[in-house]
Formats: sequence, C-alpha cells, structure tokens
Amino acid sequence: MTKYSDSYEEAYKPIFEYMIDPTKINFEDDILIILKNFIRKTGKVSDITYAVFPTLDKVFAKNKFCFGEALMDTLNYYLIYGKDRISQDQSGVEMLLKIAT
Repeated sequence: MTKYSDSYEEAYKPIFEYMIDPTKINFEDDILIILKNFIRKTGKVSDITYAVFPTLDKVFAKNKFCFGEALMDTLNYYLIYGKDRISQDQSGVEMLLKIAT
C-alpha cells in the first residue's frame, strides 16, 4: 500500500473534493472510510489526506453535531498519525475546538 499510496491518493482527489460541501452528497461516510484506510495503511497523514481535514467540521454539522462511527474513527486516525502536523496548524486546532465545543 505505501508503495502505491501516492498514486491512489492522487486518483481519489476528485472524490475528496466532494467534502468541501458534504451537504450536497450522501456518501461522505464512504469518503471518510477511504481516508481512514489510507491513513491506517500508510501510517501517515499525507498532503492529500490532510487537505480534507479542515472539512470534517462540515461533516459533523451535517450529522446534526453528532459523531458517527466513520467520522469518529477518521478523526482518531488523523489525531494518531497527524498530531504533530495538526498541532502546528492553527486552523486544524480551531476546527477540532469547534467540534469539541
């Protein structure tokens, strides 16, 4: 997976762009599962998967401010494998605080 992950993620970029406004789709959980699996299999948060991170608060809002299994799992993997990156990104921290409050 790690050998081809960059190519696969690049191929999924158009699908990840649907997360900009998840209210227009009904398959955001499928995208979250794809993201979670990329992060889990590669053991890192790549530039492509991190680009989707700021949109997760919109998924949370769409879910009526409830965590679903896919969202919670995906956030967990972002925090495990991308904590250093998130802690250095003020907008990422603000998004997490927005969800937490």
